[in-house]
Amino acid sequence: MFSLPVCGQLKPSTMEKIMNKKLFLAFVAFILLLSLSACDTLEQLDTGGNTTTNKEAIASGTFSANEVSVASLIGGEVNQVYFDLGDHVTQGELVLALNTDMIDQQIRQSEAAVTAAETMVNSSLLAYDQAELEYQNLEQQLRMNEIDRLAANWQEESASEYDLPAWYFNSDDNYQAALSELDSAQAALEIEQKNLISELDKASNADIVEAEKRLASAHETYRISELVLEATNQAKDNSSLKDAAQEQLDAAKAELEAAQFHYDQILSSSAADAVLEARARLAAAQKRFDLAQNRVDSLSTGENSLSLKAASLQMEQSNLMVKQAKDNLEQAKAALDILKTQQTKYNLYSPIDGVVLSRTIEPGEILAPSTTALVIGQLDTLTLKIFLPEDEYGKVQLGTDVEITVDSFPGERFSGTVVYISDKAEYTPRNVQTVEGRQSTVYAVEIRVMNLDHQLKPGMPGDVLLSSLN
Repeated sequence: MFSLPVCGQLKPSTMEKIMNKKLFLAFVAFILLLSLSACDTLEQLDTGGNTTTNKEAIASGTFSANEVSVASLIGGEVNQVYFDLGDHVTQGELVLALNTDMIDQQIRQSEAAVTAAETMVNSSLLAYDQAELEYQNLEQQLRMNEIDRLAANWQEESASEYDLPAWYFNSDDNYQAALSELDSAQAALEIEQKNLISELDKASNADIVEAEKRLASAHETYRISELVLEATNQAKDNSSLKDAAQEQLDAAKAELEAAQFHYDQILSSSAADAVLEARARLAAAQKRFDLAQNRVDSLSTGENSLSLKAASLQMEQSNLMVKQAKDNLEQAKAALDILKTQQTKYNLYSPIDGVVLSRTIEPGEILAPSTTALVIGQLDTLTLKIFLPEDEYGKVQLGTDVEITVDSFPGERFSGTVVYISDKAEYTPRNVQTVEGRQSTVYAVEIRVMNLDHQLKPGMPGDVLLSSLN
């Protein structure tokens, strides 16, 4: 007879087998659950995270901002830096000030120069007014004298060879005619002077020249001796003086008579006649010139008066002084304007709205010209530059909206717009002949990303989902 085992009373070996089977099934179930969980995680990352599956292609790049370097055109000691790293600044806001002690002193000196130049202008204007007044006063006096002279001229009788009345020509006509005659007389005088010199230079006239010199010298000696003798008559106890003076006069008279006798003998020659004629012509020409000069002087009345001309020149000189003073004033003002323009360069202002990204200077330090003191960046809009391979290049167009992920904000996607596509490839090998080699050819693409909350920072890496290019 066989007996069946009662439930709950299994053999130990059977129980061990059942337990092993349950453990195995539990392990398999755990593995299955783990696999399902991993798949779900990958799916979630694929749809909402910044980590994509192997099926999700990406292009990586780095964010950059529009940065402006604030530098000074001039060097100097830094007085104050008004902003630090991360501070927000607005366009036109003062960000840095240099020490202006030296330029302020130069401006004060230049302002003093302008004041002095203005004083010189006023002084020269007064001098001109005075010169003009003197000219007008003299002109009035001469005009009154001219009335009397013109009335007297009308009463003059004209020469018999002259048919026109005395009043026919006015004062200026007569003055210009007299000047013309003076010029002619001077030209004739110069001709006769040259003619006499030519005659005296002839070898045949050498004796005549010597005789003339002797006679002229003897004549002067005799005249002086006469004056000496006359002077002795006024001296007391003058007998001795008078005798000595008489002896000098007698000797001078003897020399004069001898010189005259010698000269008279030479005058009998034809050469002497030529010299005598030349001297006579020169004397006549000299007399003509002197009378012409006297005529010009007598007609130098009214506007032709020398005193009026001198006053006119004085007024012109005063006018030139006014012009020079005004030019000096303009020059001083220009120098002051230059200094004031330079003074504005001692303050540096922000050229844009942005955030201070870099600061390289502190108060008390010396800022060299053209040295960057601050870097200000516009963080409201950033640019992400990526490089696309040739097989992806055709998918992108200007204005295309793309999705971007960054490591700093997992699970969040940012929107951007393509604003630039390079016209030529970069990093191209010199010899690309295979399909694989051509895939290394890439094109630069720039994407503009709005960043109003300033979550994204310059230098931060970003990934563009290539699927969004479609």
